[in-house]
Amino acid sequence: MLPSEAYPETISRLLNYPTGLSDYLIELSDYTIELSDSLFIRLHLSGAMSILTGAEGRYLVESMINPEIQTQMCGVELTLQRVERFISAGALAYDNKERKLPDTDEVDFDESGWVDLERGSYLVTFNEIVSIPRDVAALARSRSSLLRSGATLETALWDPGYRGRSQSLLVVYNPAGLRLKKNARLLQLVFMRLDGDAEKTYAGAYQGENIRQ
Repeated sequence: MLPSEAYPETISRLLNYPTGLSDYLIELSDYTIELSDSLFIRLHLSGAMSILTGAEGRYLVESMINPEIQTQMCGVELTLQRVERFISAGALAYDNKERKLPDTDEVDFDESGWVDLERGSYLVTFNEIVSIPRDVAALARSRSSLLRSGATLETALWDPGYRGRSQSLLVVYNPAGLRLKKNARLLQLVFMRLDGDAEKTYAGAYQGENIRQ
């Protein structure tokens, strides 16, 4: 194993090698540097977390409308159950004892299942119930079609041990607004397997949220 102070010199030496050294590997502490024919160096973090396939992640999600459609290559899509409009201010401090979430009013879908949203921010609740194991965490990305419509979803981290019917912040930037139909697919949840079990699991105020509905 090379000492850390030798890394810059070693990398410089590798970059000066002639082409044709395919799959040249050198171990540098916890990293592997691979030198390919094009002298492109890639760093691989040994023991890093991995992303679950959608087929694996689907077993962590309940109440999907259509698992076949909602299961993607690298994640699972969550769908729209409810939209709420903020009607008061929230309050946050270092201590959660002083936390106050804003009041909301539910926005009704019309007879055809559509809702017309003006530019602004909304609280959305998903249909699906997510259960995160002790050695997994999850992040979410807005669907491309939502972004192309001038809107996005802001989400927090799905912590190890969390279980619930999650909520996220929908922000409509489009000056003309946004139309959504009930059960629309809004985001893709990506599950990441950790390098080991988390030291502790989620036990916050949102544990078990919105399940009894």
